[in-house]
Formats: sequence, structure tokens, C-alpha cells
Amino acid sequence: MIALGSDHGGWALKQEVMKHLDARGLEYKDYGTYSEDSCDYPVYGKAVAHAVADGECEKGIIICGTGIGISITANKVKGIRAALCGDCFSAEMTRLHNDANILAMGASPPLSTPACTTTPICWPWASASSAPVLRLRLLTLSLTLPSPATRDTSAASSRLRTDLIGKQL
Repeated sequence: MIALGSDHGGWALKQEVMKHLDARGLEYKDYGTYSEDSCDYPVYGKAVAHAVADGECEKGIIICGTGIGISITANKVKGIRAALCGDCFSAEMTRLHNDANILAMGASPPLSTPACTTTPICWPWASASSAPVLRLRLLTLSLTLPSPATRDTSAASSRLRTDLIGKQL
């Protein structure tokens, strides 16, 4: 199941995305908003992120005016990798190479083009089994590294890679 969420600025595009998902027989749950009345994107970004992180939904799509704020909000939830994409190539690559589990989109002009509404269709919904496992582990563990000002980044990266390879990913 796909979790969907948007603020008022993304509501119209979300309606188009739902039509595309319906046409392809993909199940989804809409976490709001349910109209174009003014509202706050963090509420819906967080709702979708928690639905994905908690396993209620496998993937998510979030939409606000630019897609930036709602993706920042979603990325604050542990286990979420929300990626802002406005074209099919970026959507496909972030799923395959970064194992992104939420697709963020901007709805403001000129992003309301057909390419933007078809971006979710380009998203490989299947598991990103071809994703580089080591790189994904580095991405996940990078949050625990000291700030760049206090460490030698190349040495830290080498140690982390050695540790991960030693654990036989």
C-alpha cells in the first residue's frame, strides 16, 4: 500500500496522482489534506512518514508547493528516505540507488506538467534489490558520525567501510 499526503498547495496534483495509481491498480491510503483549504505541510509529511516507518504502508508520496518542506519533515522520521523528484530519471535512480521509500513532489508551476504527474509511475515500486548495499549502510550510519569539523572524513569513511565489509553485508 502507498501512503499519500499533501498540503493545500499539493492537493490538485495529488488528485492527478491518485487517478494514475487507480488506473494501474495500485492501492493507496490518503492521509490528507482533503481540500484546497490552507493547511500546514508538516502535518501530512509526518503522517505519511510514520505510516511508512511503522510498516502500515510500504512506500509513500508527499506533495507540497515545492516539495522541499514536506520532504524535510518526512526525513526527520527515523527510517525514512524521502527524495524530492520532478522527473522520471531522478525518481527511478533514487529508488534504485538510495532505496528511497517516499517520493516527494512539488506542485507549483511549472511543475504541474505531465512529466510531474507521471513521475510516480516511473518510480520502481518493487524493492531496490540492486541498490549498493554498502552505500545504503553508509547512508544510514552517516547520522552517527562526528561533524566534519572534528574528524578526518576520508579516514572515518575508510574505517566505516572496513567495519561494514567485515560484518559481511
